[in-house]
This record gives sequence, C-alpha cells and structure tokens, in this order.
Amino acid sequence: MRQILAFSLVAVFVLACDPIEEKNNNNSNTNNNTDVELCNDGIDNDGDGKTDCADPDCVTSPACQTNNVNNTNNTDPGTCTPEDLPFQTQCTVGHKCTITTTSNSVGCVYDDGPLSLGDACIPVAAGRTQDGCPGGSLCYSGGADVGGCLQFCPFLYIPCDENSLCYQTIPAGSSSAYLCMPKDECDPYYDSGCGAQSCYVYISANYMTKCEPAGTALKDTPCTRPADCAPGHTCYEDACRYLCTDHSECGIEMCQKLSQNDPYGLCM
Repeated sequence: MRQILAFSLVAVFVLACDPIEEKNNNNSNTNNNTDVELCNDGIDNDGDGKTDCADPDCVTSPACQTNNVNNTNNTDPGTCTPEDLPFQTQCTVGHKCTITTTSNSVGCVYDDGPLSLGDACIPVAAGRTQDGCPGGSLCYSGGADVGGCLQFCPFLYIPCDENSLCYQTIPAGSSSAYLCMPKDECDPYYDSGCGAQSCYVYISANYMTKCEPAGTALKDTPCTRPADCAPGHTCYEDACRYLCTDHSECGIEMCQKLSQNDPYGLCM
C-alpha cells in the first residue's frame, strides 16, 4: 500500500512539472489574454520591444483583426466618395471626408481642426487640405477670403435644424455636395424683408424662407426650386404655385393649405 501511494505522488509531481503540459497551459493563457492584456494595453508584455498589434503574438488576435477592419491601427487615411461627406463613415478613424483641393477633389484628411460649426474659417487653398472645420462640415466662403464652417447635408431643401436648410450646391469630385445654410427672416406672401431680392418659401424645409434673386415663371409653370418662380409663388410638386390666404385670390381654383397651421395656402 505504501508503494502504491509513493508511486502516485511521484506521478502527480511529474505531471505538474511536465514542460509540455506547462507550455500548453501558458499558450492557453496567452490566447485567453491576447485580446485584453497583450493587444489592448499598450505595454511590451513579452519584452520584445513591440506593443499591442505591432507584437507578432497579437497580429492574428481577434482584437487586432477587429481594429484593422475599423482602421484604428492604420496610418493610411483611407478613401471616400462625395456621398460620404454628410455621413463620415468611409475614412480611417481620426480622419474626415472632405473636399481637399481647389479643384474640388474629395478625400480623407486628418481631422485635427480646432473650429466648430459656424466659426469663421479660411477655405482650402493650394497645398493646404485642412480648413480647420470639424468632420462633416466645410469652410464655405462663396468666393470671399474668409468663410464659415457649414455642415454637409444629403438632400436639397430639407431641414438641417430649426434654423437652417440644405440649400447650397457645390462641386465635389465628379459629383455635387450640399451645404446647410441659415434661413432668412422674410415674408414670401408680401415679398418683404429681402431688399432688392425676393422672399421664397421652401415647403419641404418646414416653410423656411430664403432671400434670392427673383424668378419669372408663373403659376403652373414647371420648376425645380421656388426661386424659379415669380415673387409671390413657390415651387410645389414641380410646378409654380401662387401663394394665397383666401379662395378669392385663386379664381376658379381653391386656396389649399397643406396643413392646418400653415400661414398661407396654394392656389390649386
């Protein structure tokens, strides 16, 4: 009985010190800790002079593979298309999709601008791809030396917020991009508040108004925007409509309000 017990103790001791088993245990621990300890802590854990995903032990780890998909470990800024300007999803993390040159090329640049939306800014010039505006916006000046950081938007004549609408079209690569512009306080029915220009209402932008050069198209004439029409009109369902407050202003047609709280209707 004593011999059997002694043999059992020796066997347990040998197994505990078996280098193959110990190596397998170490590998298991390394694999379990690769995501958290070796590949996300910024420390040279194994003394090879490399940290995180630069460490050969981490290259195939799920953490590094995920990070590479999201571009967080890459120095390449990536590429983007004009369609991404309002959404900012295609560039490497830490970079922004913007219009990078005076020839309106679109690409990814490092997003280190100190400015905020609405701040004064200097537009991109030859040799300078960063205008200082935050990602999703552009320094727009309309040809002046100094402009403002304006937000990109995906579709014309929709609200950007309660005080601005998607309004300004600009060239972007082989396509176009759109910028949010502040609404103007004016009256489209009386055509007042715009000085030498005329006041137009954008129904699709929650009835926001803009001061623009007067158009000439009259009622029922095809249009693409309100300013195509003569003052006192707007563009609705691709045709110029006369603004009204009463049926008597519409001849044989009706003065129809599109919603109960509308300040005026359309002759239709």
